[in-house]
Amino acid sequence: QPRSSYGSMHGLKVSLVDNSQSQRAPTHSRPGDRTINLNGSDIQYETDTTTYVTNSVITSQYTWFNFVPKNLFEQFSSLANFYFLVIGALQCISAISPTGGLPSQYVPLSVVVMVSAARAAYQDRQKHRADAQRNSYQYEVLDNLQGVVKKQSGHLKVGDIVKVKENDLVPADMLFIGSSLKKGHCFIDKSNLNGETCLEVCSSVVETRECCNGKLTTLNACISYEPPNHIFTQFRGSLSLAHSTSPIPLSMKYLLMRETYLRNCSYIYGIVMYTGNDTKIQMSNCLDGAKTGRNKVSRIMARVNKYLRRILLLQVVLCVVAAVMSVAQETESDMRALWYLWEDDELSSSGFALFCSKFFAWFILLSQMVPISLVVSSEMVKFLQALFIQWDLELYAPHINKPAKCNSTSIHEDLGVVDYILSDKTGTLTQNKMEFRYALCGQAEFGSKETCIARAVQQRERDLAMLQEGHSPASHTQWT
Repeated sequence: QPRSSYGSMHGLKVSLVDNSQSQRAPTHSRPGDRTINLNGSDIQYETDTTTYVTNSVITSQYTWFNFVPKNLFEQFSSLANFYFLVIGALQCISAISPTGGLPSQYVPLSVVVMVSAARAAYQDRQKHRADAQRNSYQYEVLDNLQGVVKKQSGHLKVGDIVKVKENDLVPADMLFIGSSLKKGHCFIDKSNLNGETCLEVCSSVVETRECCNGKLTTLNACISYEPPNHIFTQFRGSLSLAHSTSPIPLSMKYLLMRETYLRNCSYIYGIVMYTGNDTKIQMSNCLDGAKTGRNKVSRIMARVNKYLRRILLLQVVLCVVAAVMSVAQETESDMRALWYLWEDDELSSSGFALFCSKFFAWFILLSQMVPISLVVSSEMVKFLQALFIQWDLELYAPHINKPAKCNSTSIHEDLGVVDYILSDKTGTLTQNKMEFRYALCGQAEFGSKETCIARAVQQRERDLAMLQEGHSPASHTQWT
C-alpha cells in the first residue's frame, strides 16, 4: 500500500450525505445538516443529494464574451453617460438639431466610454490572474486509491483531508484535526479577514490529534455540521468516533477559515467543511455586495451625480420656459404674418407639436450646461492615479517584496478626503513590532539599558549644549 506522512491508505472511504433527503443520518444531527463519514462503508457516495459547490472562486466580473455588452450597460447606467447618449440621439433628428443631423456629442462620449472600458479591462485582467493563481495552488490531499496526491485548490471538495504547510493560505473552511506541534495547535494570521496582524492560536480536536501522526486511516468518524452561513462567530457540529459513546461537540474554535495564513507551524491537517462560495468569507462578501451593489461609487462621483441631477432639472425648466415663449410668439398673428421667418412646417404645425420641437431644440442647445469634459478628465485621472499608486516606492514593502495594489480604480479618490483615523489600540499603528532592549538573567546582562526616552533626553541635552555654545543643533526638534 502507498505510504506517506498520512499513513496507510487501506480501507479509507469518504462519503457525503445531505440529511434533508437521507434517512440514514446520525441521530444527533438536525434536518438540513451536512454529514461526512470517514471509513463509513455502510453509506454510499450520494451525488444526487449533494449540492456542494466547487472550491474554485471567481472574483472577476467579465469574460471575453460578456465584456462589451455588460460594460456598456454599466457605463450607460451612469446618469452623465446616459444623458449624453440621449443628446446624441436627439442630434440625429435634423428637424431639431443645430448640427444638421450629425451626432457631434458622440465624439467626446466615445472617448469617455473607451477610457472607462480600458480601465475596467485592466482591473478585471488583474483579478483573472489572481483567481487563476489562487485556484491553481497545489495542496497535498489524502486519496483512497492513489495515496497522497497533489490537488489544485479549485479542485478541492467537501470531505477532503488536506495538508496545509507553513505560510500557505488555508484553501477552504476546514475542521482542524491536528498539526506538527505536540499540543496539536497552530498559529493563524487573520489579517485578510479582520485586519489584525496578531497571530491567533487555534486548537485542534483533542480526540483526532493522535491520528495525524501517521494514523489517519484509523480515523473512523462521522461529522455532522450545520449548513453554510456568513456568520464568522458561529459554527455548530458534532464529531462521532467509533470508540466513543457520545458525540464530540464542534465549535468555531476548531474551524480554520478560508483566506487565513498558517504561521509558525510546519504543517496542519484539516477536513474540508465548506468550499468556494459556501465559505464564510465568500458568503459575507456576497452579502455585502448585495447590500451596497457590485460597483461602488466614490463620494466625489456621488456628489457629481447629485449636481448633475440638479443641473438637469434646471435645464428642463429653462427648456419648458423657452418652448412656451417660442410657441406664444409664433402663434401671434403679427408674427405669423412675417412668413419669411418661419419654415412651412412650423406655420402649419399644431401648438403641441411646435412645443415639442422647440423643447428638444432648446434641450440640445443647453446641453453644454453639463460639462462632458469633466467626465473625460475624471476617467483619465482615475486610470492614471491607480497606476501611480502601484508605482509609488514609498508604498512599497521591501521586507515582503510587495508593492501597493489598487483593487478598485473607481473609489481610490476617497483616500484624499480622510480627515481622521480612529485606532482602538497601539498595535494597529506600531504593527505589533517589539525591539529587544535589555534583560538581566542572574548576573548576566543582555542588551542595552538605553530606551527611546533615554535617547531622546540625551539628544535634548546635546542640542541645548550646542545652543549655549552658539551652534545650531544637529536635530530639528524645537525644544521649549
